[in-house]
Amino acid sequence: MEQERKFNSIGEAYETGYADGARDSAKWIPCSERMPDDMRKPYDVTIKSIWFGEMVIGTEVCTYREDGMWDDMEGVTIDGDDHRVVAWKERPEPWEENK
Repeated sequence: MEQERKFNSIGEAYETGYADGARDSAKWIPCSERMPDDMRKPYDVTIKSIWFGEMVIGTEVCTYREDGMWDDMEGVTIDGDDHRVVAWKERPEPWEENK
């Protein structure tokens, strides 16, 4: 059960809630749970790979295809016998310089 939090002001409660929401929106989603709906945009993905007999876990930017496969940013399919996407998440907004 989540512990109740007490705040000193509405502003403090707002800032805390905003930070919690931003953190939660960036959580990894296991592929076993669900896959992305939007196939036009890139996602951060966690990939389990076998390299020279060893398990390697890494991250990459990929797009999800209608056939259930993932492509890296060069259009190379990630899923296969030795490489498997196991989780994904939305990409954060890019930094923009203040003008």
